[in-house]
Amino acid sequence: MNVRLANVDDAAAIATVHVDAWRQAYAGVLPQATLDGLSVEARTRMWTQAIAGTRGRVLVAQEGGKVVGFAAFGPCRDAGASPTEHELWAIYVAPGRWRSGAGRALWRAAREAMVAAGAASVSVWVLAENQRARGFYESVGLRVAPEAGERAVTVGGTPVNEVCYVMHHAAPAYDFH
Repeated sequence: MNVRLANVDDAAAIATVHVDAWRQAYAGVLPQATLDGLSVEARTRMWTQAIAGTRGRVLVAQEGGKVVGFAAFGPCRDAGASPTEHELWAIYVAPGRWRSGAGRALWRAAREAMVAAGAASVSVWVLAENQRARGFYESVGLRVAPEAGERAVTVGGTPVNEVCYVMHHAAPAYDFH
């Protein structure tokens, strides 16, 4: 498994993974019409802009030269977040590669990059009903952030709840002398 920084040439492959993963992971959670309406072309445009942008970073996991997953991350988008709070914005793996280690490889690389950029904590918002993703985040050491609670959001016109997970990477140093 190779994890590397994405480039704009990866946008279509990332978009395909994104659409396929959504259709599989959110079946029964989001309306089928919403999932059927997802467009690889629209997601390709979105990921081209995201990769070319300067706000965050996008990584891809490859096997045999083929993109099998991606992670996007950067500064925490929550109101009032400090510069040391970072956020995993998205992490998806092609459904046929779930449980292959690609997600863990992406998580490790993203976490290392965020810590190297000064992250004291990393958070991720996940659909409350997405038990597979919640289990993944718990397995890599993130915990529900009780102070954040749940929040109601609308995805594709459907109201859903998200829950925040967090991992604190470094505690503040205290000088007791």
